[in-house]
Amino acid sequence: MDVSIEKYNLSIENIEKLKNCENIKNIDNNLNTNWIKLFPIEDNKNDTVDDDDNNNEDVIDVDEQSQAVVNNNVTLSQETEEFFFTQSVKAHDSPAPVKINNDKSKLTDTISRIAETLEHKNGSLDYTHVVNFCDADVIIIVDTLSKELSLTGVDNLCKSLCDIEEAQAIYWIKTICSNLLLQKIIDLDKTSKDSRIYSTIIGKIFTKYPDAVQNLIIAPILNFDLKNTSVIEGITQFYSQQQRSNLILLISDNVKELKVWHISTLLPLLADIKIENKDKDSLLGLLVNKASEFSNDKNYSKYVLKFIKLNCPYTEEQKSLLQEIVAFNKTIFSSSIKRIISNMYFHRDLWHINN
Repeated sequence: MDVSIEKYNLSIENIEKLKNCENIKNIDNNLNTNWIKLFPIEDNKNDTVDDDDNNNEDVIDVDEQSQAVVNNNVTLSQETEEFFFTQSVKAHDSPAPVKINNDKSKLTDTISRIAETLEHKNGSLDYTHVVNFCDADVIIIVDTLSKELSLTGVDNLCKSLCDIEEAQAIYWIKTICSNLLLQKIIDLDKTSKDSRIYSTIIGKIFTKYPDAVQNLIIAPILNFDLKNTSVIEGITQFYSQQQRSNLILLISDNVKELKVWHISTLLPLLADIKIENKDKDSLLGLLVNKASEFSNDKNYSKYVLKFIKLNCPYTEEQKSLLQEIVAFNKTIFSSSIKRIISNMYFHRDLWHINN
C-alpha cells in the first residue's frame, strides 16, 4: 500500500532539528580517533559528490542558534571521550609510597631515640615511647634494639618496662622475653660474665611477670643445648615452692628429650619436689629414654634415687620403667636403687616403698 506524505507539512522547528542532525554528520574530523576505531565511519564521498554544492549551501544557511547546538554537541562528545579513555589509566595508577616511607622514617627515628636514651648510665624508657604502637611495630622495634643495645641498654629497657603500668607494658614485656632475652641467653658463652647481669634482669621481670618469663623464656629454652646455664640457675632461685612444682610440669609438657644441662643444673634444683601422678609417667619416660646414655652420670643416678624415694607409690608400669633404668646404671648409686625397688611391696594395686 502506497503512503503519500504530500499532504503533511513539517513545522519550522522540526525542519531546524533536521538541519542540526545533518550538520552533526559532518564533524567527523573533530572526533577522537579512539571513537573512530570503535565505530568506523563509512566513506560516503562517492554517494554525495553530486550533492556537494547543495550541502555547502545548507551548512552556510544554518543560523547561529543551530551552530550553537552543534558546538555544544561537540563539546559534550569531547568531554565524554576524555572521561571514557582516561578512566582505565586512573583506575590502575599505583598510590604514591610517600606515606609508607614517612612511617618507616618515623619508626627508624623513634628506635634511634629510644636506643640513645637507654644507653646512658641511668637511661630510662619514656612512657610516650611505649604507647600508640601496633604489635607489628613493637616487634620491629624490639628486634632492632636487640641488635643495637649494649647490656646496659637492655638492663635499662627492662627496668623501665617493669616500672610502667602493666596494661601499657605487657606486650612489650612478652616481645622482649621472646625476641630479645631468649636469644641472648642461648648465645651466652660458657665463660661469659654477662650471665649474672642477665639473671638479675630476668629476675626483675619474673617478679612482676612470672608467666611471661616461664612461658616465653623457660619453656622454649628447655629444648636448646645451652653453653651457659648460670642464667637458668639464677632464675630458679626466684621460684617459690609452688612455682617449682609448676616448673616440673613445664618440663614434662615441653621437653622432648633430656639434655646434659637438665641433669646437671635443672633437675637437682627440683629434686625435693613431689610430682603429681599425671606428670610422673612423662618424667619417667624422659629418664628411661636416656638411661643408657647417662648410665655413668652421677647427677642422673642421684636424681633417680631421690625421685624413687619421694614419688611413691608406683603403678606396675612405672615400676617396670624404674627397673629398666637401674638395669643400665653403672654408678655407685646403682645398688641403692636396686635395693629400694626389690623391697617394694604391693598394696591396693600400687607398689610402695618400705621405710
